[in-house]
Amino acid sequence: MQAQVDVLVPVYNGAATVRDPIESLRAQTMPHLRIIVVDDGSTDGTESTVKGWAKAAPFPVDVIRHAERRGQPASRRTGIAASSTDWILFGEDDVWLGDGYCSTLLHEATELGASIIAGRIVTAIIPGDFSEDRLVDPPSAVRDYESVFDVDSMEADYSARLAEPTVAPYLHSIALIRRSVFEPTLTVEAELCSRQP
Repeated sequence: MQAQVDVLVPVYNGAATVRDPIESLRAQTMPHLRIIVVDDGSTDGTESTVKGWAKAAPFPVDVIRHAERRGQPASRRTGIAASSTDWILFGEDDVWLGDGYCSTLLHEATELGASIIAGRIVTAIIPGDFSEDRLVDPPSAVRDYESVFDVDSMEADYSARLAEPTVAPYLHSIALIRRSVFEPTLTVEAELCSRQP
């Protein structure tokens, strides 16, 4: 059986913008894909917007709502706790995933025996209404490791093309992570919650 992946998308007041990034998940070639949107106490109708859109989605979309804003780390923890798959892909409410992004990461993680993996991301500022046609990733030269990662400043050019998969000192947040990586954190958090009055 092919691996299943849950994509976690934390959202705050994203009613006007969240649909297009989630729509990009249609281009993923994963037969077992589920989206978990965590509405972090939005006040603009994000929850109802996502639920309305989810009815026509070609894959399961679950919406979890925080009653009040708790921040992105808490939203990610909520999504991780709701996930039941071996792999979790962290998404964002303003990030468009390219065709096959998820399946490529899963293939490479399996081949490399990695527990955490991320691919190139290209940042674009697009004025006006969003359109996939306006996303442009022009060909660029393959670069060496030292010109991509600056360990001293903790900076990296995540849009750079490398010749092959590379062990990185740090990654951007759109990463595919084996769920078992989070197990110790989830266990500690569950224990802390059970101790609260």
